[in-house]
Amino acid sequence: MAKRNWFYTLVIVLLLIQGNVLAQQRCMFVSAAADPGDPKDLILIDKLLSWGYDVTVVASATLSTLLPDDFAQYDFAFLSETPNSSELAPLSGHPLPLLILEAWAAAKPAVLHWAADGTQSVRNTGPLYVLITEGTGHQLAAGFATGTDFQLATGSSVENEAEIAFKVTIEVITIATFMDNPDELSICAAEEGTLLADGATITENRAAVIGIHANGYEYITDEAYQLMQAGIHWILHEETAVEMQKDQRPRQFSLNQNFPNPFNPSTEIAFSLQQPEHATLTVFNALGRKVETLVDQKLSAGVYKLSFDAQNLPAGVYFYQLQAGRHSEMKKMVLMK
Repeated sequence: MAKRNWFYTLVIVLLLIQGNVLAQQRCMFVSAAADPGDPKDLILIDKLLSWGYDVTVVASATLSTLLPDDFAQYDFAFLSETPNSSELAPLSGHPLPLLILEAWAAAKPAVLHWAADGTQSVRNTGPLYVLITEGTGHQLAAGFATGTDFQLATGSSVENEAEIAFKVTIEVITIATFMDNPDELSICAAEEGTLLADGATITENRAAVIGIHANGYEYITDEAYQLMQAGIHWILHEETAVEMQKDQRPRQFSLNQNFPNPFNPSTEIAFSLQQPEHATLTVFNALGRKVETLVDQKLSAGVYKLSFDAQNLPAGVYFYQLQAGRHSEMKKMVLMK
C-alpha cells in the first residue's frame, strides 16, 4: 500500500509540473544579438523572466528566415530597441502580438507600416516627461489616471538617447504624449483589424509601442515597467489589470478571499494598501511554483480589485500571496474544471 501511495503521489507531482510548464507563456525576445542577447537587453530579459514568462532570444537578422511554424510556438514578441529597425520588417502585419520598444520601426514607413511614405517623424530624446492622455480605466494605461506625468527613463548612457518621440499615420490608441510637444507620441497601440499605411495590410494582432531607447534601459522607471506589463496583458487579451475601487479608504493592509471560490475559469481578488507601496500579487501552484504574477508595481494607498483568469491552468489548489513593504499575506483558492 505504501508503494502504491508513493506512485500516485509521484504521478500527481508530475502532472502538476507539466501543467505549470504548459501554462507558462512564451515570449520571443527580438534582440540585436543571438542568445543570450545584446548586453543592453539583459536587464529586460531578466525582468520578463521574473514576471514568469518563458523567454527565447531571437536575433533580428534571422527574422526573415523564420517559417510560420517557428513563430507559432510563441505567445507574443517583445521587440527591443537594440536591433536595426529595418530588420523588423518581417513582423509587419504578422499575427503574433507585439510589444514594441523600437518606436523607429513603427515610425519608419518601410518597416512596420504604421506611417505613410514621406511622413517619417521620429527622434531620440533625453529623459523627458510624458503625459497620460488616455487613462482612468484603459488597460494600457496601467492604472494611471489621465493627466498623470512621469519619465519612462531617468537617464541614459548616451546623451539624448533615453526615450523615443514619434508620429504615425494609422489609427492608434494614444496613451501618452510628450509634455514638451503633445503632437509626438510616447505610448500608443493598434487594435487587431487596423489597416496599415501600405493600404493593403490589415493587422491580425494587437501591438503596443512604448518608446524607450536601449541606452536608457538601465534607467527605466517603475512606471515604465508597469506600462510594459499592462501592454503585454493587453496584446494577449488578458483582463488582469489591477483597478482601484473609487470612494473606498483602506484601514489596513489586507488580502481578501477570492470570489467565487471554488471558481472556473476566472475569479476576483481584492486587496487593500494603507500607504503607497510597491506591491506584488503572485499565484503559486500546490508545489509552491510560481505560475503567474498578477501585480508587480508601485500602488497608491487604496482598495484594489482584479480578475484572475485561469483558463490555461489545470484544476487544483492554488495559493495567491500579496507582499507590500514588510507586509505579506497568502490565501488558498481552488480551480475546478
